[in-house]
Amino acid sequence: MNLRAFLIAAVASLAVANAKVSRVNHDEVQPFTQPLPITDSQKSAVKYKPQLHISYGCHPYPAVEPNGSASGGLEWSGPADGDCTGSPLGSQVYSRSDWYKNKWAIMYAWYFPKGRYGLTGHRHYWEYVVVWADSSTSTNSSIQGVSMSAGVGHAKATPPMLKYIHGS
Repeated sequence: MNLRAFLIAAVASLAVANAKVSRVNHDEVQPFTQPLPITDSQKSAVKYKPQLHISYGCHPYPAVEPNGSASGGLEWSGPADGDCTGSPLGSQVYSRSDWYKNKWAIMYAWYFPKGRYGLTGHRHYWEYVVVWADSSTSTNSSIQGVSMSAGVGHAKATPPMLKYIHGS
């Protein structure tokens, strides 16, 4: 690639990256309502939707509104749970699923306005859980394992401990 083409590509990339996105205060983002599950994939995602236990730091908030406005997040300074102990409008869980190595993988993600660990942190933070099932159908599947982000690393449980499984 010659220098001219590289510079044009770089300028175009910066222009796209700096496109105007409407920002909303982290505690004013309107969550989407959960749609009724219709497909097997959607029914499985609702069936296995994990619950979070927050013992330290921010609670999850919606990241984006139906009109495309996005959370402005919070600066990471101050207390780990400062100004983010729970959205007054409700939270949001984002999910996608697909087959991966003969397992049905359902990924759930939660947005946090800030992430803080000790003396460091950042604005905008995501945590995720992947539930691994043997089938994409909600009526005929079972959990085979769980992978999750764990603050500053990753964890997995194969199979997950029964004390963490609630309901069917």
